[in-house]
Amino acid sequence: MYTVEKNINTYMFYIVGLLDDLKEYKLIVKLDKYSQTFSIYSEEYIEKKGYDETSIENEFNIEGIEYIQKNTNNGYTINNITDEIMARYYLYDYGNKVERNIESAYKLLEKEYKEKKYPTLQKYKEYIEKSDKRYQILELKNYSVKEYDNYTKFICRDQYGDTYIFEDKGIMDYTLKLDNYTVINDEEIEDYNNLKTKDKIKTNITKFFNMINMGDYELAYELLDEKFKQSQFETVEKFKEYINSKMFKHNKVKFVAYSSELSPIYVYKITLKDITDTNENVQSYNYKVLVKLLQNNKFVMSFSQE
Repeated sequence: MYTVEKNINTYMFYIVGLLDDLKEYKLIVKLDKYSQTFSIYSEEYIEKKGYDETSIENEFNIEGIEYIQKNTNNGYTINNITDEIMARYYLYDYGNKVERNIESAYKLLEKEYKEKKYPTLQKYKEYIEKSDKRYQILELKNYSVKEYDNYTKFICRDQYGDTYIFEDKGIMDYTLKLDNYTVINDEEIEDYNNLKTKDKIKTNITKFFNMINMGDYELAYELLDEKFKQSQFETVEKFKEYINSKMFKHNKVKFVAYSSELSPIYVYKITLKDITDTNENVQSYNYKVLVKLLQNNKFVMSFSQE
């Protein structure tokens, strides 16, 4: 959606959407804030006038109308949009695009993230096909919001425990990263550096299990302490076998107890559960995780089941 402020009372919205049959449609909505009225201009009108998103700033001057007369069908009221509503809508919008037009979902990926994680549409499709998620019914389980100079960041988690990082630059103008470890920008590095040690350890453990939940076993394997890796999992395949037998496909991490007595090795006792299983007596695994912080925001870790 593209927006132009024509004057202090009048706005133009150029909207491109998809119908149920995936056919693209276009509309122009003119909003009169003074009268709290609106008017809609059809796709036929847009094509006749030759309007498109590239000409919205200079060419949109529909009939020169400054105010829209009110009738029984064109009034509106203003509702406050909360951060939670926006977070839910972004998650819904992305899931809907995955199900109905995967190319449009792929285009939402942040440029650097896309180049590193899914450089081709085919690789992205392979990731979606391997996932057992039902994208049309993604549920927002929790979210956080942080304001930066040029954008607002929504960090959302769904019912599978997966992370979605929406960078909102305006009304429905957002890009998306599907994890918190492939691309880390300067603001995120600063946020991490400002954390207390205990919270850094939690963040790193969460990152490790996000990799497992995303199926990025090779990246998770690289985070293991070298001696621990050689003694327990000589190959990535052996690591995968262990994960498949002693952990879950969608892990929910509960942080139980923290200790810094072995500093610079920090210990966190955690409990893992299958986040998709709502049974109160669901199976769980208890682990002791050891984390050592390194320079440049890196870390290594090891773990043992208790």
